[in-house]
Amino acid sequence: GCYNLHCEGFVQTSNKYILGGSFSSVSTPDSTQYEKTLHVFQDDSSKNWWLQIDGESIGYWPASLFQSLQNGAETLEAGGEVCYDKESGVRHTKTGMGSGEFPSQGYLKAAYQRRI
Repeated sequence: GCYNLHCEGFVQTSNKYILGGSFSSVSTPDSTQYEKTLHVFQDDSSKNWWLQIDGESIGYWPASLFQSLQNGAETLEAGGEVCYDKESGVRHTKTGMGSGEFPSQGYLKAAYQRRI
């Protein structure tokens, strides 16, 4: 795997959202909550894999990157990672993802994913 734009191949076609960039509106605890809809699909003719955010096609991964996926895929896996570099000599710090809150804190505090 790779992270953000540290992988060769993604072709950005829109500047509305930038892969690896930030969103203009973000949720804050106990306040307004925002959602983004991400959609990855394979174009039938080019076989490229497109990324859409809120219905806007922002770019694609060329079919040549995924030779074994020319006929589609049943599953797409995505995730996050928190890293602690022991060699830096710095003690382990809080490494929350999303809001850093646990699901038991509820909708207005904990980050979530749905309809995956």
